[in-house]
Amino acid sequence: MLTYASETGTLTKRDREQLNVFERKVCRRILGSVYDNEKENWRILTNKEMYAGVKNPTIIETIMLNRLHWFEHVRRMEENRIPKRVLYMNLETTRLQGGQRNRWQDGVREDGRLVGGEG
Repeated sequence: MLTYASETGTLTKRDREQLNVFERKVCRRILGSVYDNEKENWRILTNKEMYAGVKNPTIIETIMLNRLHWFEHVRRMEENRIPKRVLYMNLETTRLQGGQRNRWQDGVREDGRLVGGEG
């Protein structure tokens, strides 16, 4: 199970890519090589074959679901609880120019769109 940080952190594109590479490396290590009868030799699984054989959600999907669960948990909290107050707090600051970083709410909104709900 992923830790508390997966519920409260944001992922950059680079983070996602590194997690996907790590996950594929671990899966290939666990699943091992397969024997190809047509070519009569051993080979490693393709990404498609590997994902078809592994029925569990990917690391990225797990992080997205954890973040959505945490958002729903905070949303149902009483109004005076600190996590809920922080979630809806408006700091009235401007964001930096250039490659702007996503805020946590931006990530939750995107996760909600990807799983088909509201963000």
